[in-house]
Amino acid sequence: MASQFDVIILGGGPAGYVGAVRSAQLGMSTALIEKDKLGGVCVNIGCIPTKALLHSAYIASLLREAKEFGVEAGAVKTDYGVAMQRSRKVSDQNSRGVEFLMKKNKVTVVKGAGVLQPGREVKVRKRSEIRHEHRGTPRPVRSRTQMSGAGDSA
Repeated sequence: MASQFDVIILGGGPAGYVGAVRSAQLGMSTALIEKDKLGGVCVNIGCIPTKALLHSAYIASLLREAKEFGVEAGAVKTDYGVAMQRSRKVSDQNSRGVEFLMKKNKVTVVKGAGVLQPGREVKVRKRSEIRHEHRGTPRPVRSRTQMSGAGDSA
């Protein structure tokens, strides 16, 4: 991995990954630093999985009311374990889509937590080192420009 970039972006949520893609499209060498899965809270534990669960509940509701519309569906049983699995699958698929966009646009993804330092430097700790500050040495990454798309972590 190169340690010098034109742009370094902290956070792989909607603001971060869109900014990274656009920076790369404009010809800048770009690094995106993310401590968890790409896509941020919305894709991984917020909006997307919630909407998938709501859709499952909506289908169950429609089936329960089907007789009013002249459709006989029988007894409706719900299995929220299956609904949760589907929700996770949808979220994982979206996160992999963001990973694909990073590769397609030649954005370097650095796994870890980035901390802005003086002199346009970002120190990055691997995820395993975040909880244990005394372990490991942060990797310095330098840039001409920095952007925080850290969302709920800012």
